[in-house]
Amino acid sequence: MQAYVDYDFYRNEFGGSSVTEERFKEYERRSRMVIDKYTFNRVRIATQDVPGFVVPEEIKIAQCAVMDELMTNDLQGGAISYESVSKHA
Repeated sequence: MQAYVDYDFYRNEFGGSSVTEERFKEYERRSRMVIDKYTFNRVRIATQDVPGFVVPEEIKIAQCAVMDELMTNDLQGGAISYESVSKHA
């Protein structure tokens, strides 16, 4: 599978700092799977089937945001750390 975003874009265009270069490949793959889920694989199919297809910047930014969320979730142990339920009338 072709990556939608590279480390240079993540660091310099998006301004990401959570994912290190050493862990980037893992988080790029995981976040790409999320993007594919929510786009019904349209981006994946286009990268494979449409000659000259360029991944839109909006998809790249969304993928970077997903990477940061995945990293944050992993650092927090993958669990909800605090939950509140308000009073019901």
